[in-house]
Amino acid sequence: MFTAEERDRLRSGAWNAPPATGVPATEFRALAPTFRLMFGKANDPRHIPSPPPRDIIGLGRLYALHARSCIARGRLWQAEYMVSGIRDNALALALACIRHGLSAVHGRGIDLLPSGVAAQFEGSLVRQLDGAELSRAFRVCGSRTAE
Repeated sequence: MFTAEERDRLRSGAWNAPPATGVPATEFRALAPTFRLMFGKANDPRHIPSPPPRDIIGLGRLYALHARSCIARGRLWQAEYMVSGIRDNALALALACIRHGLSAVHGRGIDLLPSGVAAQFEGSLVRQLDGAELSRAFRVCGSRTAE
């Protein structure tokens, strides 16, 4: 609850409260081309570029190496994390976004991919936390990224 003095300052506009986003006003800006300002004022945009495909491929190989060893060691949660990393962050969907001219940062372009492209990766979702299922999803990730 606010004190009477704080309420008066709020009503008068004299209180510079932080924005609802939690971002300082000096840093509030568009970080992606899809940003649309609803009200207020934003600073000049600073779009985050997609990482180079070479970096994504290297990250994908690292995820794949760890996924395989986690499955072999029975570290199921970590294996699921790595398999999802191959699909989401690394090879598959990020490269598909770049190929289609969409943002590969934080999955922003995934829902904008043509319907058939993202659907190819549905089989790489881990449906159950056991070694056989993780191995299956891992193989699907590998076959999808090789295409």
